[in-house]
Parts: sequence; structure tokens; C-alpha cells
Amino acid sequence: MHTQKPVVVIGGGLAGLTAANYLARAGKQVIILERAKHLGGRARTNREHGFEINFGPHALYLKGAGARVLRELNVLPFGSKPIAPDVLLAEQQLYPTKSIKAALSTSLLNRRAKWQFLRSFAKLPFTNPTHYADRSFAQWIAQQADEPRARQLLAMFGRLTTYGAANDLQSAAATLENIKTGLAGVLYVDHGWQVIVESLINKARQTGVELRTSQRVQAIQPSHAGVTIQLADGTNIQAEAVVLAVTPQAANELIGTSQHFQRHYQRLLPITAACLDVGLRQLPQPQRRFLLGVDRPYYAVAHSSYAKLATQGQALIHVMKYLDPRQTYDPKQTRAELEQLLDQYQAGWRDQLVTNQFLPSITVSYDTPQVQFGGLAGRTPVVLNDCPNVYLAGDWVGIEGQLADASFASGYTAAKQLLQPATQSQMRSVGALA
Repeated sequence: MHTQKPVVVIGGGLAGLTAANYLARAGKQVIILERAKHLGGRARTNREHGFEINFGPHALYLKGAGARVLRELNVLPFGSKPIAPDVLLAEQQLYPTKSIKAALSTSLLNRRAKWQFLRSFAKLPFTNPTHYADRSFAQWIAQQADEPRARQLLAMFGRLTTYGAANDLQSAAATLENIKTGLAGVLYVDHGWQVIVESLINKARQTGVELRTSQRVQAIQPSHAGVTIQLADGTNIQAEAVVLAVTPQAANELIGTSQHFQRHYQRLLPITAACLDVGLRQLPQPQRRFLLGVDRPYYAVAHSSYAKLATQGQALIHVMKYLDPRQTYDPKQTRAELEQLLDQYQAGWRDQLVTNQFLPSITVSYDTPQVQFGGLAGRTPVVLNDCPNVYLAGDWVGIEGQLADASFASGYTAAKQLLQPATQSQMRSVGALA
């Protein structure tokens, strides 16, 4: 009697859970091996003192690959859409605003800067990002405006939708694509992204996926006949194929001899941010919910004003500084900056403090779509030409999406290419030809 070899997914974050669900739905026997005690990776949510705290601010792009995957799997979460920022910060001064149009009526911009920004912003929905594949986001901004404040506002929207703070390195095409996706609407998820993780886990269990946590993979031996997985406890698993849905560093430990992988691994440029998350008894300044820094890379949003993340009446605020990957930062100084920002944005917050979480340099994404390597097209591919039966997935993999969208898209693509190896070159991205 023929026994089907399993497909092993190494890594139980969003990318791994996505791949496992699609493979199991297609009839494959699937095993997930997760090194940590819990599945979910950076999408997990801490629950304490009545607050549900993500690892930094998370948003689900409603027109992105992640939402399309979750709809297809019938696990799209509930939540609310934030509106435009209601306060902008420039030169240490707060500018109250209820919309982009309202921002133009303040003294923040002179007449020429207003015209340049409005003209550029109005064109965005009709812009074809691929027309700017040969330039950086900084170059695109310079072509749109020469007024410093107009340039700062355009850069602000790039930071908001990509979390990137290196405009001169970021691909204009990739950044514009994500700005357009972000402007189409985002969802702040009720009860945190753990809800998404748990929904994907439940779907996986329903389709027979075997979930194993606290599993350390020592090595893998890929061949055209399959893959041997060696676990740290000395046991082996004979697999039909492997989906590596892990960090680039973990992938390097397992397939570092692949020259194709190394070409991409050596040029990875992670996106990082410093995050201060505070749980308060109440919001001291309820009229201020959503702040963006214009001339400094800041973000501060009371997520609990939009999503169910705290006991009624309490408030959860995510404060963030987007970090330039070429600079070094002092964690104490960075925390002091974010606390000072809170002092200005939500005066009185210290008296209302219940709990807090500070992440001085969290990895938002393991790679930046860099213009010098072709943007999204230059990211690490799902399939390596010298590593048979091994498929990659993660926010640093594939040609579609950024941030969590890239995890969902690459997990989907890894599963589909594994299921249809003969037509790999013709595989669609999530929703591209659906």
C-alpha cells in the first residue's frame, strides 16, 4: 500500500499557516513544525490587564493580498477602518485636522506647497507604479514637489503604508503600490491579530494539518526525490517537499549552501521600528486619536478608538518611530522620544497608565523592496533553482505585497507552486488573475 509522504511546513507564522491551509485543502498531508511554544510569530497578541496588545501597530489592507487570502479561507476578521489623521506634528507643533483637505487649510503649508501636495496626492489613485520602477521613492518625491513641506507630506504617506524610513533606497514602484493599497482602506482588527492566527489554526486543524510546537529543525537534505528533515531530538521526517516559512537567518542555517539563496540573502535590508504601546484607564485627550509626524518619522494612534482592544472606557495607544536601517539608535533615548511625543499628543497619559510594552527595534519586515535590485521583483523568490522541493515564504519573499501581505501572498504562492510544479512560471499571484 502506497503511503503519501507529508509536506512539511517549517514555521507557524502567517506565511506558514497560509501555505499549510492551501496544501491541506488540496488533499496534502501537512505537518507544521514551529520552533516556539506558540504559533503565530509576530502576529501574536499579548493579553494583559484587559488590553490586547499586538507586537506594535498592525493594520490589514482591505485591498491587499492578506485580505484576499482570508476571504478565500473564510476567516476575514472583524474590526473598524480608521479615518484620516486628526492631528499632524511638525516642528514640535500640533496641527489639528479632520481630513487631508482640512490639513491644507492650516498654516502647515504655504500656497505653493499646498498646490504641489494636492496635485501629487490627487494623481495617486490613477498612477501606474510600474512606470517608476527605475527610481527610488525619494527621486519620485523630488519630481513631484520642490517645496520641503510638500515633500515631507508625501514621504509621510510612504512611511505610513510601508513602515520604511529610507526613501532613497526604497523602490518608488513598490512604495506607490502600497500607498495606493493603503488609501483603499485598512482594518484595525478587533481583539488583535491573534484572532487571525487562531482562525488560521482552526482552519488548519479542520483540514487535518498536524501542528507541532517546540520543534527545532537541525537540518534539511533536499533532493529531487523529496526532503529529509532532521530534528534536534534525533528523529527524521521523510517529506515530499518543504515550505520554509521562517526568518532569513533561520533559512540560511538550513539552505545556506544554495548559491541562488545566498545572492538574495546577502542583500536583505530589514525594515525596523521602535514601538511603545501603552494601556490607559482612559484617553486623556479623546479628540486626538490619530497622529502622524510630518518632519519626523512618528506615528501615534489610539487603536482602541477603532477596534475592540481594551475594556470599555480604557484606551490602547501604539506609538512608533520608523527607523532608518543605516543608523544606530540608543533605546533609552528612543523611549524618551516616544514618551515626550505622548506628553504632547496625550497630555496626562502618565496618570492614566496601566501597562506598557516597549520594543526598541522590532523587525517589521525582513526586507525592503530596494530600487537597486528591482523592487519587489528583486526579492528572494519562492522557488530556488538549486534547491529542489524547497519553497520559501515570508514577508521577504516573492513579488507581491509588502509587510503581512507579502507573508500571505508568498504562503499562497508556495502552496500553489508546490501543487502545480509543471506550471510554476504561469502561477498567478493572489487575486492577480482570479
